[in-house]
This record gives sequence, structure tokens and C-alpha cells, in this order.
Amino acid sequence: MTPHGLPSDLYHCLLDEQPYYLVPPRLLRQPEIFGNVLINPDCWFSWEGPPPPDKAERVEWNENFLPSDHIVWVEDPATHAIWPFWLGDEYFNYLRTMAPGRLVRQDIPCHVRWVLTQANILVASDTANQRRRQWEEWVEGFAATFENGYVVLENLIHPFHIGALRRYYRHRVRRGFYSLGD
Repeated sequence: MTPHGLPSDLYHCLLDEQPYYLVPPRLLRQPEIFGNVLINPDCWFSWEGPPPPDKAERVEWNENFLPSDHIVWVEDPATHAIWPFWLGDEYFNYLRTMAPGRLVRQDIPCHVRWVLTQANILVASDTANQRRRQWEEWVEGFAATFENGYVVLENLIHPFHIGALRRYYRHRVRRGFYSLGD
């Protein structure tokens, strides 16, 4: 069981209990969490009904995912990957009355704003354009490096999911789901 009481053998990236210690610090950014921020227009709240058609064909449920009605699916505007973030009661209570594309209430505590901003649920109005430009610069750099015959691709997996994947696979290794060794 995780500290929040969720089963460790089902994958989830619960925002209420982020395992920051499992996320490489260089991947966490220092976003602006004050001022006017929006709920990301490219996210979908699972409690609002089925996903929009443009996301539905790219969202697959896996039997190893923790079932929940409180998931925010966030699309990366550069890679078009869609990242699921599970919400516990605290975070759900903040987001349940909000809607994608709308301004965020100012009464959200700093620690919650920081986590929601890291997850790209809260964004500045120009975040999507900035992310696409940043990705294009990285791709140009990757292309130049690929002349060696290989390239290390960074920033493909969301940092919170790196932590959640580490926790999930460490649990599965401890429980003997995988045989290790040469």
C-alpha cells in the first residue's frame, strides 16, 4: 500500500502523494505558481464524461492501472502524449468545480498550485506555444547529435511519472513479478 492507502501493485501517478524523492531534481522546474494561471485547455477531467474524440483514440486503459473516476488526462502540446494524473480527495476538491481553459481560483494553497503546475494542469496562457518551441529546439539538437548513429532523448516521460514508474516497478520486483539476473 502507498502512504495514501492505494494498492502498490496497480499503476497510478497520484498527485496528492507525489514521490518527489524518486524524481531526478533536474527534471523539476520552478514554474510561476502565482498570478493568473488557467486550467490547461488541453486536459480532460474523467469525471466530466468520456474523452473528446481527438483524445479518445489515444487514451488506452491498462488492466494494471488503478481504476478511478478522478483522473486528469493532460496532453503535451509538443509530443501529443497524454499523461494521466490520479487525484485523491484533496486535489479533487480543488479541481472538481473548475474547467479546462478557465482561470484558476486564487484560494488554492501554494503546495497544491506547485504540484498542479508541475503536472501541467495549471498553465500560463502561452505555455503550449512555449512548450512547442522548446521541443522544436530539442529536436534540432537531437538531429545534430544523431549523426553519431544514436541519440539520448530526454523529456519524453513526465517527471512525476518517472517517480510513479520507479515506485511501481520497485514494488513489482520486490514481489517477484520479474526474474532478475543474467
